[in-house]
Amino acid sequence: MKGSGEMGSHCTESILTTRVLARAAQRQGVDPKELLGVVGLAPDILEDPQARISCWMTKKLFETAARMTGNPALGLSVAEEVSAESLDVVGFIFLYSATMGDAIRKIARYYRLLSDVVAIRLYNDGGQATVTVVSYLPDRPLPPQSVEAVLAMFVGLLRQGLGFDFPLKKALFQHDTPEDSEPHQRFFKCPVMFNQPVNSIEFDGTLLAQPMVRQDPVLAALLQRHAEMIQNGLPPTDKLADYVRVEISAGLANGEPTMSEVAGSLGIKPRSLQHRLKEENTTFQEVLDSLRQELAMKFLLEKGMAVSDVAFLLGFSEPSPFHRAFRRWTGKSPSEFREQWRVATQR
Repeated sequence: MKGSGEMGSHCTESILTTRVLARAAQRQGVDPKELLGVVGLAPDILEDPQARISCWMTKKLFETAARMTGNPALGLSVAEEVSAESLDVVGFIFLYSATMGDAIRKIARYYRLLSDVVAIRLYNDGGQATVTVVSYLPDRPLPPQSVEAVLAMFVGLLRQGLGFDFPLKKALFQHDTPEDSEPHQRFFKCPVMFNQPVNSIEFDGTLLAQPMVRQDPVLAALLQRHAEMIQNGLPPTDKLADYVRVEISAGLANGEPTMSEVAGSLGIKPRSLQHRLKEENTTFQEVLDSLRQELAMKFLLEKGMAVSDVAFLLGFSEPSPFHRAFRRWTGKSPSEFREQWRVATQR
């Protein structure tokens, strides 16, 4: 991984994202041609269904569109432009899945057809289910509008696929609280919380068994084979360690993920994962420790969380192992580190 945390030039997103963003901006008075021109894209790119654009260009588009429309909640407007049918093969696989849980897992598996930079993960402890959005660019956070668009899109797709307005328990976002969060409350219809450790939606786990209105397992299987072929033909992105990092980050709050679990999520064998990480001059444990150290400092300094809460979010079973690990990383206890930072910033 590059020192800046920046993924390579192969990081791309489907033109479908740009299309729905352009439609949302147009509904709010911004000419799509003008929007694309500002960021240096030719308008005719919208007519190429196979086109993919740089992740950095998509990020710039979201930021520019939010500024030009004057709508900080533009991501919610973008999501309202999305239907399953507008997402091509990924959307139809979603619609024809048997159950809500199956649909979420399928769209997560094939999300790379839409974006190299975002990953979707589903967790279910029986009583509560969580859909989490994670980024392959940990050092370059996604624009708030982009994150909100992805989670809101998911909610919209589920409402469409199930045929009813299922209830959410919470919607969580990592970015700062906007000046006006009423549009978020109105869209998600549940408590919406900001400055959180993750970007996710939470709902009753029993809903995962709900049947999809248009389920067609035979057609879904056919479309999956087509999606596999397309996805296998996409150019490689960056190092495997980047993907391992994202999988670990997504699962930490549920306990320390094992190499076998991460390998399973990535669709490769543990031995292959170990070998390929060695080729990149790292190990699974080094990726895990590096990520935990980075997140520990972030949570302690930026979020102001209790040390016990930080330990839990980093996958430690109790605070004492976290204290030992943090001292190994920094030579200080979490409390000493936080106090030293407080004193230094007050000078």
